[in-house]
Amino acid sequence: MDEDLQTNLEDFSTENEIDSKDVIIIDSENSPPREINMPSIKKFKLSEEKSDYLYHDLGILYPHPPIPDESQGVVLRRAKLAGISGVNEILNWVAEKSAVVVNLDHVISNEDELNFTVDAFSTFVQEDIGGQILQLTKSKVLLLPPECQGIAGIEKELIG
Repeated sequence: MDEDLQTNLEDFSTENEIDSKDVIIIDSENSPPREINMPSIKKFKLSEEKSDYLYHDLGILYPHPPIPDESQGVVLRRAKLAGISGVNEILNWVAEKSAVVVNLDHVISNEDELNFTVDAFSTFVQEDIGGQILQLTKSKVLLLPPECQGIAGIEKELIG
């Protein structure tokens, strides 16, 4: 073995050998972070290239998206309940004042899951927060927060 390639254990000394003239103090509050110019990082300029696709500015088309707002109406959400693990998320939506259309197709076949789901919905929505549950079809229900009220039949709708 070549002795020139071997290292001495003294090369790994733990003593502080830093000379005070080698120390550079950087005031991080007053100086901006440094940039390292690396050729592998290319800076891209965004250019407006012509495209065959038509893009729409959704901010212009929908200036007031349906985001929950305490001073305005209710957001209508829809959910397809695949199992009882999704019940809590649906109840969170109702607690956030959202109306939720729930498709129960997957839990209807399992009687225990269906009973658990209906019990959780009725306990929280009707008893705890004072909302309503409306059956829309054989497998869909509408959960309404207390701010909403279901009206039976179109003959009772307000004409305005």
